[in-house]
Amino acid sequence: MENTPVRENNVGTENDSTNKLSKFERIQQMKARRIENPRTVVIIGYGTSGIQLGKSLVSLNKHVKEINRSLMLENFTKASELHAKVKELETRVWNQLKKILPIYSVYDSSRWFDFTQTKEEKTVLINRRNSFVIEPENDIIASILIATKILFENFDKFSKLSEMEKMQSIVELLKEIKDGIDKIVTNGKMP
Repeated sequence: MENTPVRENNVGTENDSTNKLSKFERIQQMKARRIENPRTVVIIGYGTSGIQLGKSLVSLNKHVKEINRSLMLENFTKASELHAKVKELETRVWNQLKKILPIYSVYDSSRWFDFTQTKEEKTVLINRRNSFVIEPENDIIASILIATKILFENFDKFSKLSEMEKMQSIVELLKEIKDGIDKIVTNGKMP
């Protein structure tokens, strides 16, 4: 008779459910990895429409990434047109933001990095379920992300001060950003 090791059931094994992380825990780990990159921007989406805008921003970033990766295989002219539309959106957003919030009137949108959070601030923000951690594909996307972040933060500030006119202007611009992104992403699919 051969000497075969006898294996007892359940010895040395753990319950499979303890080895699996919840969806929230997996997302938190992913967010924690992303904030290691100093270029990441953390946005907190306030309310249902804020969360939808956050999802649209993620879609725009992914869309631009796909376009950049497919440039060699696809129509370069079409890709250039899509990049131009994203730049137009950025310019329009910053022009309106500066009208709503004059404190930013001298701000150069290409200096978006000045408004990113520290790693410690990002670590606190990612613990919120309504946070989006986005690694911008390029500086134009980053600038749109920062403009959105500034608008969300100021909406929160003005809501505490009950400044309804400013809040309404911010909401209208946030809606315009979402509509602009959705138009770019849905109409800009590569053939």
